Amino acid sequence: HIWQCVAKDWYRAASSITQEISSATGKSVSAQTIRRSLNAMELHGRIPRKKPFLNAKHKANRLSFPKTYKNKENNFWSKVL
Repeated sequence: HIWQCVAKDWYRAASSITQEISSATGKSVSAQTIRRSLNAMELHGRIPRKKPFLNAKHKANRLSFPKTYKNKENNFWSKVL
């Protein structure tokens, strides 16, 4: 059941998995027990990577790149890997 909880969201805290398992089974399980069993399955702690904030300049640069190469000939694209 632990694997199913983790498969839904890889970044869930052990405490939230504990709550879900306790409500599903009716038995109390400590967060440390969950951590140990996850480590035994070689699922160690994960922290989601922070995404950079896109401001107006970033958005304009992202749009200008495809517009620059939009009308290139097939000869140009044949040289691109």
